[in-house]
Amino acid sequence: MQAGVHLSERALVFDNIAEAAQNGDYRKFAALMDATMKEWGVLDEGTGYVDGKLVSDTGEIVFDPDHAQFKINTPGCGYFSGAPEAEIRLSEKVTVQAGNERISLALLPLGTDSMEDAKEFLLTAMGTTGTDEANYTPGPELMPGMNFTMVRMDGKLYAETLEGSLTVTAESAKLIALDPVGREIGEIAGEKCDGGIRFAMKGDLPGVQYHLTIG
Repeated sequence: MQAGVHLSERALVFDNIAEAAQNGDYRKFAALMDATMKEWGVLDEGTGYVDGKLVSDTGEIVFDPDHAQFKINTPGCGYFSGAPEAEIRLSEKVTVQAGNERISLALLPLGTDSMEDAKEFLLTAMGTTGTDEANYTPGPELMPGMNFTMVRMDGKLYAETLEGSLTVTAESAKLIALDPVGREIGEIAGEKCDGGIRFAMKGDLPGVQYHLTIG
């Protein structure tokens, strides 16, 4: 433990919690808590605070602030939000290659709780969202180095669609774009690729949800 932090059998004592919190950057605090939890046997190695990431006790949830990424991969869902990687894995069969600066993706099975057993999925995919006449006004300083910004959400709502491609490891697959209430607005053509089907996401359909069927 570093100077000013004391670990006993039942308590972790901070002489100066503000110094550990680093004016709102809690990575040092997280590292101290991680070391303590592992010392007490609450967390296993490979979970907790690992290489700058926060990893859940099952390894299914990962928050990586240095790379602006949040991921969930469980037997029942796949989720990604943040700065895209070259390939985003939502399940063993579904990956996304996003050209957006930021993207949020959610893949849920339909008709079953198991991603492995499902043949149909609901995919939600959107980039930047907001209003087209949003107004940002600088506000007061909440603490040293942290300013408050007031946001007025004027104008019409918008959501950026997924741009890039969706790849499905299967013999056949079908992808239908949906409107906000679930009505079909168009089919996205897929083409054979090595090991599966690739759908080119050109952003030409006004939808952020899709019905994916795997054959």
